[in-house]
Amino acid sequence: MDKMERLTNTVKDLVKGGGAIASGIVTTETLKGGPPSTDLSYVLPEAKSAVVFAVPLDQDAIESFLKKEDMAAGNMNNVRVNTLASGIALGLAEYLNMKGFDSVPVVANAVYRKDVPGGPYTELPPISHRYLAVRSGIGHIGMSGNIIVDKYGAAVILASAVTTAELLPTDALPHKDSYCDNCGLCMASCASGLMSKDEKPDPISIIRPGRLKRMIAYKNKAEDKEQDHQGHQVRVMRVYPGWYKRRDKGPGHCHQECL
Repeated sequence: MDKMERLTNTVKDLVKGGGAIASGIVTTETLKGGPPSTDLSYVLPEAKSAVVFAVPLDQDAIESFLKKEDMAAGNMNNVRVNTLASGIALGLAEYLNMKGFDSVPVVANAVYRKDVPGGPYTELPPISHRYLAVRSGIGHIGMSGNIIVDKYGAAVILASAVTTAELLPTDALPHKDSYCDNCGLCMASCASGLMSKDEKPDPISIIRPGRLKRMIAYKNKAEDKEQDHQGHQVRVMRVYPGWYKRRDKGPGHCHQECL
């Protein structure tokens, strides 16, 4: 076992020891040709790889939240798991820095690019944990656009650490093994009408965060097309203007319904 293989195994052990239930590794090579928010150099110019991982939400707290028995418990758990995931990313980055590899943690949520039209209100992340999670084999993108993981559904929080270490990449999961069976619970719980039962995304669908729109890759759609900087055709699905104001505070229902 060479040095980089040992380091790869060590970082996987570190994140799982911190509370993650799954981890994966992407490299600049495995992400080549991807959309803008898979560009690791945006976070770290000399980046070679990134470690991404999933931390589970408390399913008992989710159940009491959805039953309206203890909504505070669900909200508090969401905050704490986001904080835990971000802390794991920080600890991992500091470990790699100590080993001599420049590394940067990318927190779980609520950090957005400022150098795009609309600034942070566009809600475009420095890098997309979701894209990295799919490419590294943590899970699949479900009907809701959330990453879904076997046994945990979409009830996980993602975070990452970007590094100059040339860690060994992990493989994406076969699409046929997707945990999503299109049951529609996420759609039934979505007050925004974001998802459509009549339009099914391609298996390699890409969802880019945005305050009043979501961009999803579709096959054979001629209308409302745009291109990202890599030339990928994407269809723009616009959410009605009242959606943002009507969003429930705390965890999204589609995120919690999928268990």
